[in-house]
Amino acid sequence: RAGQALVKVNKLDKDEAESIPWEDIIPLSLEPSTDVSVLGRKPIPNLKKVQEKLRKKYGLIEDVEFTDVTEDDNNTGKSSK
Repeated sequence: RAGQALVKVNKLDKDEAESIPWEDIIPLSLEPSTDVSVLGRKPIPNLKKVQEKLRKKYGLIEDVEFTDVTEDDNNTGKSSK
């Protein structure tokens, strides 16, 4: 029974697979937009000021010191530096 079910599910009992109507498939027409109302959201008042404030708060990138870790360092628990 299990074998018969697999044959039926995988359509191995049919001679040819059903042809896919490729000419009927229409790709989506998508247009990029910066308008949030398209998503049903309300626009943020003074968006430029909010963006500038967030860039000042979170946008600073600082270099930090680091030590390279090799596979040997992980196995022994010792640092090479």
